[in-house]
Amino acid sequence: MKKHLFNIFIISVVISVAMLIFNRLNTTPPIQDSIAYSEFIDKVKTGQIERVEMIANLIKIRTTEGENFETINPAIPVWDGCRPYDAIPVQFSVHVEPRRPGGRLRHV
Repeated sequence: MKKHLFNIFIISVVISVAMLIFNRLNTTPPIQDSIAYSEFIDKVKTGQIERVEMIANLIKIRTTEGENFETINPAIPVWDGCRPYDAIPVQFSVHVEPRRPGGRLRHV
C-alpha cells in the first residue's frame, strides 16, 4: 500500500512541475499598447528603430527588439470623436526572433 501511495505522490509531483513549467513558458508579458512620441524619438536617436514605413495614412514602426507598432492618421475622421490627422492606434504586436539560426519566430 505504501508503494502505491509513493507512486501516486511522485506522479502528482511530476504533473504539477510539468504544469508549472508549461504555464511559465506560455505566459505573455504585459503589452505596451502605445508609445509616446518622445520615447519614439529617443529610440530613433539610439538606433532602436529598425524600420518605419509610411503608406498613405498608415504608419508602421518596427523596433530592433521586434516590437511592431501600426497607426493611421486620416485627414478625414473615420470614427466619432476623432479629429483630422489624429494618430489612431490600429494594431500592436510583438514578434520575438531568436538569436540562434533555425529558431522559431514567436508572436507574443
